[in-house]
Amino acid sequence: MPSKKMSKPYIVQMGPLRKEMAECYKSLRSDECAITLIRSNQQINAISNAQMKEQIRLFKLVGARARKSNVREVTLGDKKGYLVVIQSPEKFEDTDSICPFSTALGLLVSGIGYLVKDRKALDDIINAIGVEGATPNPLFS
Repeated sequence: MPSKKMSKPYIVQMGPLRKEMAECYKSLRSDECAITLIRSNQQINAISNAQMKEQIRLFKLVGARARKSNVREVTLGDKKGYLVVIQSPEKFEDTDSICPFSTALGLLVSGIGYLVKDRKALDDIINAIGVEGATPNPLFS
């Protein structure tokens, strides 16, 4: 029987993570639409509009989706944004463990979390990959 590759566990300090998230989010440029945690080096990264388009293309390729219950409006520092956690029915790297990024924003779930800066950026993601689930969500009424 083949062994399952286990991801290396690591500890994340939520206070410093939220602080780094807030600093990065506050300094987003006009050509950047989101921030996320790059788990391989445990750093917050700004995502440009072009990079997000490529990520969306890859999400569509593997059949990734966002559940309604994993999309919410959040406030980080003094700025509002939208948390969206992308999950895949096919396991791809870093989606089978709890997402520290979304945990720092109050959502304990597996997947890859993004904090997008406006509703248009959120709608671009959701319209491209879809959203599923019967959970009522005021963002989708």
